[in-house]
Amino acid sequence: MTCIVGLVGNDGSLYVGGDSYVGDHNEGVRTGSHKVASFPKNITIGISGDSGPITALTHRFSPPARKTSVPKYISTTFMSAVRRTLAAYEKDMMAKLKYDSDMLIAIEGGIWLSYSDGTIYKSPPWGGTIGSGRIAAQGSLYTTHRLGITDPVRRTLLALEASAEVHPMVGPPFYVYKDGTLVVDIPT
Repeated sequence: MTCIVGLVGNDGSLYVGGDSYVGDHNEGVRTGSHKVASFPKNITIGISGDSGPITALTHRFSPPARKTSVPKYISTTFMSAVRRTLAAYEKDMMAKLKYDSDMLIAIEGGIWLSYSDGTIYKSPPWGGTIGSGRIAAQGSLYTTHRLGITDPVRRTLLALEASAEVHPMVGPPFYVYKDGTLVVDIPT
């Protein structure tokens, strides 16, 4: 299981963080793996749920050019390209990917949440979360925002810690990306 947290810093930078647990509802393992991938055009994707989709996207996905507004791009061109990439990966690898994973997409000054049921929306101004323990993480993002804590790395890590406190399948090591570059990787 995984918790992914995303927020926009005061300078417009995009922060995406996560934990390193991999497992199912019954057992988990701390692997040090990252379920976040960075792409050109300052796009970062985090996936909760199965690890197969992030593996496929990391090695095969190339974001298409954006010719429309960000909301229309995310819900049409971008997600269609994601689906094509995952379908091609399944065919080539003779694997069956689980599509019950949620995605957090950091793009052009915003955090977008895409759920397995097809729902896509922009996160609130204090940030967005997906995955296990997401409600505690979302509450932490809201609270740190309201308290005026402005350090985005600190806010991301506090949200991940909150998630780990309430969900047994979320835990360190935690990591944080800023504009697609790894800036924090806390070992166990």
